[in-house]
Amino acid sequence: MRILSENGSKLQDIYFGDVTTLRYFDPTIYLLGNKCYLAFEDSWGGDDDIMLVYSIDRKTSSIQQVAKHKGPGVSPTIADRSESICVTLEEGGAREVQVVNAGGKTVLRVPVKAGQHEVNIPARRLSRGVNVVYVIGSSNSPTKVIVK
Repeated sequence: MRILSENGSKLQDIYFGDVTTLRYFDPTIYLLGNKCYLAFEDSWGGDDDIMLVYSIDRKTSSIQQVAKHKGPGVSPTIADRSESICVTLEEGGAREVQVVNAGGKTVLRVPVKAGQHEVNIPARRLSRGVNVVYVIGSSNSPTKVIVK
């Protein structure tokens, strides 16, 4: 995919790498303070949802991938402060959901009870910007969440 500036000049080509289940990606630009993000979300739906998030350096126009989320787990991955973020848990094993902000500070810990299948987190309890959601005791990879 080719990313162009407002005047039509090429900024960068983006390759989605090992993402092979593309159906329809809906690109969105998010401005959070002085940071700019370009997100591609598979808006077709289904169990193989994919979201790729890129950071755009507004001074150099360089683009770098900062998050990749595949499959169910955390939804939404870009949230308003008024929204609730749902973390879907695998069968058994999960002991705790932790959220760490971009500065490395743990901002939330939620214990998981036996048999619990999801945890809902109010986005207002998280830091603005990038947060990382960990499910302790699960084989899932951490998931980045952007809070506006």
